Amino acid sequence: MAGLLSLNTSTSLTSAAMVVRKATCDDLEGIMNVVLNAMPQDPAWDYRFPHRKEYPEDERKFQTLFFEFLIDPSYEDFEVRVLGTPRDDDAGKSIIAAVAVWDVTYLNKRRNGPDYVTKHPAGAVNDAGGTSRLDANFAHMRAFREAGAAAKKKYFDGRFGFQQLHLQILGTHPDYQRRGLGSALCKWGMERAKKDDVAVSLLASPMGAKLYSSLMFEDLGEVIVQVLGENESVVLRPMSYNPKDYTSVV
Repeated sequence: MAGLLSLNTSTSLTSAAMVVRKATCDDLEGIMNVVLNAMPQDPAWDYRFPHRKEYPEDERKFQTLFFEFLIDPSYEDFEVRVLGTPRDDDAGKSIIAAVAVWDVTYLNKRRNGPDYVTKHPAGAVNDAGGTSRLDANFAHMRAFREAGAAAKKKYFDGRFGFQQLHLQILGTHPDYQRRGLGSALCKWGMERAKKDDVAVSLLASPMGAKLYSSLMFEDLGEVIVQVLGENESVVLRPMSYNPKDYTSVV
């Protein structure tokens, strides 16, 4: 796998080559532009952050803080990849069109043993005031987190152990959707998984499941996220891709 994946697009980016690269703190503004415009299209976003339109300042503040920690090298269990224009050497600016967050805990488990525990930035966000944010429904956030952990244990850990590259977040800015950018970020992870001899795992929204199915991900079932006693719920689909099942990445 060569360093940067490039593709040509006939977009408002004046047909500039776009590249998949590791995000830095200089990309934070561009990442937020993607996240705050793309992620609300996913029903799970409104489920967890139903008051975001009333309190947009809290949504921006704590999502920005979350990604600051994700990008911080001290949170080495996560890797943020962006797809956009190369940086301008003078201004250090880049147009970011799509974002992916990968859980790469398998690297530290290989180094430190299977009992190594992932260092997750959610705790740091809470310590910085996240427990009092006004845009969120905390019961829904807890249900989402618990359902995700249970699904990972049921569908992925028994099959792959810790040898899995988990796709945590994937989003493409609405202005650049349906142009293969999400697929490019996924294929980066699929190539990484092949190189590191691991599987790719994820929990897909119904909207995202179509993309992953087109990339030969296996649909393993259905996970319903719901607080006991409530009618409101969201559905997630655990999906995986094991490079060992294919001769090449699609």
